[in-house]
Amino acid sequence: MVSHSILIITIPPLTGGVPDKARILVNHLRDLGHTVTVAHYATLSDYADLVVPSWQSFSGKRPGLKEGTCFDDFPCITIGCRFPELEFTYYRSSPQWREVIGKFDRHIVITGTVLTAHTISKMDCRI
Repeated sequence: MVSHSILIITIPPLTGGVPDKARILVNHLRDLGHTVTVAHYATLSDYADLVVPSWQSFSGKRPGLKEGTCFDDFPCITIGCRFPELEFTYYRSSPQWREVIGKFDRHIVITGTVLTAHTISKMDCRI
């Protein structure tokens, strides 16, 4: 079997059914020999330092990106946005999302809404 670098795109992996399903899949993929990284959007309530809300839109602040770990020891990338008060901005194609997605061979989206796959649908990606 060929090993791939796989990006799992999901909602913030904090609590709930979607993160639990993502945890099961990332462990399974690693057990199969793949290199797995998780990426998710940053919400205002959980990652205020990475997002630019409307009241800061003219401050010069830019959306941030933070690398860390989730699900105990998986590499995890949190990606900020502008105007996080509007949910659709989490999923907008941005240079940060495109750069992160472009680094991986395969992409899997695990979420409760198809909107999370928006950026991948705009790119020539292998899903």
